[in-house]
Amino acid sequence: MGTPDLIEPIVGWRQWDINLPPGPARGAPFRLWSPFVSTYWPPGEALRARCTSDPSSPHPEHGCGIYALKKQFDLWQIAHNFLKNLRSSLRKEPNYFEGIVLVIGEVSLWGRVVVCQRGWRAEFAYPRRIFLVIPESWESESHLELHALARDFAAYGVPVEFKVVEVEVRMRPPRWDPLAPPHGAG
Repeated sequence: MGTPDLIEPIVGWRQWDINLPPGPARGAPFRLWSPFVSTYWPPGEALRARCTSDPSSPHPEHGCGIYALKKQFDLWQIAHNFLKNLRSSLRKEPNYFEGIVLVIGEVSLWGRVVVCQRGWRAEFAYPRRIFLVIPESWESESHLELHALARDFAAYGVPVEFKVVEVEVRMRPPRWDPLAPPHGAG
């Protein structure tokens, strides 16, 4: 008996980088990129994993595939370290990280999927929800830039939300419920 086809995609959590799309980029909108392997996530089409040594990806014995974590908490540990390092850098060079935002979210995974200890590696993926995580202390001018960024990400056709968090150095990640109302909504 073979592996059954899944009716619904697997939903995981991941982080993205922000950059311009490949090619001539003057005036182009910002897009999602994979943070560890420079891979562009095009709006409106599934991202397909590629393996440099095997046509089938993800291969169970390789590190290839599109990664996602099972638990939101595991992603928040990564996000917390990013925000902690951001705060430390802001103390040294206050203008260096102007406009930097952490982008995390839910991602749908399908096709061949390899189960890993804390998540999955998949053949295909597409964003399901995008969260722009910003430090509470940012000034309103930075927020205007972030609204423009949210408009850029609307091209993915999925919800784009802001999550404002207090950046402080502590051991536990901030409590955050992605289903809670947006910041300031009461």
